[in-house]
Amino acid sequence: MRSAAARELELVLARAALRGLGRHGQRPRVLSVGAEDLGLGAPTPLPAASATPAAPPAGTVPLRQRVQAFERQAIEQALTCHAGNWAAAARALDMDRANLVRLARRLGLAVPARNVRLSR
Repeated sequence: MRSAAARELELVLARAALRGLGRHGQRPRVLSVGAEDLGLGAPTPLPAASATPAAPPAGTVPLRQRVQAFERQAIEQALTCHAGNWAAAARALDMDRANLVRLARRLGLAVPARNVRLSR
């Protein structure tokens, strides 16, 4: 039994062979299949790589800060949608409530006292 990838390759090559045969008036003894027969078209040239990496544009925000802002916004939206219910917001974000509270605290969001575990 052949794998799906092998069957797909066989079909691609069969279609390419038919396209290649269609280009010839008579059936050639040896058929060459090109990129156009495979439906690939002309290869697009890659942009030339520069020796030095491009400097980030002035005023860009570092990735870590962007991720934290995104997380803050997602938590705030989930809490708004679930009327401040941390357990429901955590379920909507597909995470545990305790982890949501820890993340919110780390991001500087206000966490109600009822969501904070008292130390023993």
